[in-house]
Amino acid sequence: MAKFDYQRRAEADRIRRNGTDSINDFGLPGGLTPPRKRESKSDMRADLERMMSEYEKSGPAKGRDRS
Repeated sequence: MAKFDYQRRAEADRIRRNGTDSINDFGLPGGLTPPRKRESKSDMRADLERMMSEYEKSGPAKGRDRS
């Protein structure tokens, strides 16, 4: 006797009763933003270099004793 996949049958019955909805018909849910493009490593390295040079130009932090 073959095993019967009841979950699969229930899902097929539900789809037959209710129909199917394409996720593309709904668009993005409210409050969500589309995924952002990931920043490349070279861009991150350039930002780090820029920030480090700005930090080095500003000199030591004022009000802090470095001992």
